[in-house]
Amino acid sequence: MPHLYITPPENLPAERWKHDRDPVELIHVHTPERPYYVKIKFIDDALCRLSLLTTPIDLILTQHKEILLKVARELRVRVLKSNLGWRLKPDLGTDYLLNEEKLHSFDWRTDIPKIFEIGCGNGGFLCDHAFRTPGTLHIGAEINGFTLRKALRKTARAHLDNIYFIRNNALHILHYFIPDGSLDIIFINFPDPWEKKRYLKRRLIQPETLGDFARALKQGGEVRFTTDHRDYAEDTRRHFLGTPFFILLKQTDDGALPFPTKYEQKWRAAGRQIFQLVFRRTGVPFTPRKDHDRLLPDSLKIGTERDFSSGDTLQAGDFVCVFKDVYKGPPGDVLDTVISLGRYRWNVIFSKESGCLVYDPRTNKKFLTHKIKALLEKLLR
Repeated sequence: MPHLYITPPENLPAERWKHDRDPVELIHVHTPERPYYVKIKFIDDALCRLSLLTTPIDLILTQHKEILLKVARELRVRVLKSNLGWRLKPDLGTDYLLNEEKLHSFDWRTDIPKIFEIGCGNGGFLCDHAFRTPGTLHIGAEINGFTLRKALRKTARAHLDNIYFIRNNALHILHYFIPDGSLDIIFINFPDPWEKKRYLKRRLIQPETLGDFARALKQGGEVRFTTDHRDYAEDTRRHFLGTPFFILLKQTDDGALPFPTKYEQKWRAAGRQIFQLVFRRTGVPFTPRKDHDRLLPDSLKIGTERDFSSGDTLQAGDFVCVFKDVYKGPPGDVLDTVISLGRYRWNVIFSKESGCLVYDPRTNKKFLTHKIKALLEKLLR
């Protein structure tokens, strides 16, 4: 997580919260996009650590720098050390990046054909495709911010006007932001095969993810899947043909992408086979299952008479709450909480007095640690 090491501030803003157990203070930062909470951890008398309480996944390095450096300037402290990459060149191509606000206002209903690549990496494949097909809109999703910076730079230098990138989990984008019947092609190029048996559940292609593919694709749209892993190719074929929403259009064990990716070149040089599968969306209508995130309320009323501490638990109606961290201050307590309803779990941050969610996982996923998962399992038992 990006952070700064700074000298201890002499004066802190009035609007702040103090952790009930750790030497950590919380301050509020307002930006045009969304509010942020910044943690100041007091390590010793001469050193503090500055970091974001929640790091929305659609931020890139420059935005992290701007937020944290803005706070450091307002506190009038000296930056001693940073992991923000000072020697990196300024980010180029940020105009090609779709953040949460732009995604909500994006016009998906245009008649222009739309191509979506899951895990676009450094953008080589998508940029080549966009250059050769100027009448098509290309959208790439990549979760690694450092890799995505290369894609943004590459796009800016090529002066392309038909391509955008999203820094977020691609399945999360498909599920929450892309309307029904919006995409013409979904490319999945060399995803991680997760070969060990205990890791198979982490594979991208799962029965539950095919519903999002079926919903987002137009009738006749295609999913083009390429891998060097035979077992993954066979597993993918079985999953797709196990639903009525797709038919197998093409299968080859000597496939070639129209524009070779870094991994295709690497595995061909190593003598591996390249397996390529193309599935077409049928006309069978898709009825989405009940979205479990709709069960999460927009506010959480727990009552204000009780004084909570980090590690406390609470039964609030049907919800079980575990308070990971409690920050206390004059504006009212801020609670970093894991709540669960049956087998569903969310990590939220909300104000104790108002009950309003400060951090909502439906817009940016925040994955739970094994420690918190184990604690929840124990409570639910």
